[in-house]
Amino acid sequence: MGSFALGYLMGMTLSGPNYTPDGYGDNFDEKELKRINDEMYWNAWDSAAKAKVVERLRSHEAGANLLTLNKQPVYPNMTQDEQADLIESGELKIIYFRKLKISSAMWADENREEAKDPKYLELLKSNKEDMQKTEYRIIE
Repeated sequence: MGSFALGYLMGMTLSGPNYTPDGYGDNFDEKELKRINDEMYWNAWDSAAKAKVVERLRSHEAGANLLTLNKQPVYPNMTQDEQADLIESGELKIIYFRKLKISSAMWADENREEAKDPKYLELLKSNKEDMQKTEYRIIE
């Protein structure tokens, strides 16, 4: 079973009024339970999505590049393996635009040298505009 399906099923399994986490008897607030269930679901979803992006980069899948602007690499000398390493180390964050079904990336530290590149700044501006228009998730 795929990671996403497992995360989805895990979230579904833990939802509903019959599930109470250990240590919380019957007085557990349902809103708090829903918040915990949602958090667990999205944590599993984020983890699975991040793993899939890294897998696609490490397998050198054609077109797997999160740092592109107008379908051109922002950093032409950066390899897919380097992007995967930066994602795994937390230096790059994945931005997933749900309705657009596209992924991009942004630097975790906006003060690093690469984050000052004019092409990257243009990509970041475009990402921020899309973030205002549609649903998105930032996956760290």
